Amino acid sequence: MPLGRFWTPSNALSLLRLILALPIGIALWHRAPVIGTVTLMLAAAVTDAFDGHLARRRGETTEWGKILDPLADKVCIGVAAVILTWQGHLPIWFATVILGRDVLIVLGALGLRGRLGRIPSSELPGKIAAAAAAGVLILATLETEPSWAHLHLSKTLLPFVALLLGAAFLDYLRRAWTLLKHGITAG
Repeated sequence: MPLGRFWTPSNALSLLRLILALPIGIALWHRAPVIGTVTLMLAAAVTDAFDGHLARRRGETTEWGKILDPLADKVCIGVAAVILTWQGHLPIWFATVILGRDVLIVLGALGLRGRLGRIPSSELPGKIAAAAAAGVLILATLETEPSWAHLHLSKTLLPFVALLLGAAFLDYLRRAWTLLKHGITAG
């Protein structure tokens, strides 16, 4: 099945978020001033908040958007998680949860696309989990600045966000199973 129209305002926002992964990664890697890095991360978060809403409002939900939106989320979050973990600001288990879940979702989406011809849209549990993960990454970035170091990611915040990521993954599996079981093309 063709992917449809590419150039829509909502897809442009998703593409911008995907592009922002590079300056975010560079800023984190080179330990740029925290305010600039967090500003880039917040800009990416704002595009995530509006791209899907804009697509639905304008009636421009496309297969490209169903690919670009979650891909941009996964790349931005993955880049930040890997670098912050490499620098010792996040535990390895947390980055493994993020990356493992995202790799499994991408593989599952590719499988559904091959089998059903379409990709399911991102749903609210996935959006909430992505926003929570982005929030943790922003907090971890703020903690790299000595004047913000008192924030300390709590021992309950990381497991809570990991649970949200797991719950969103289980929701994805449930929806994928239903689609496959009934042979329904994903919408």
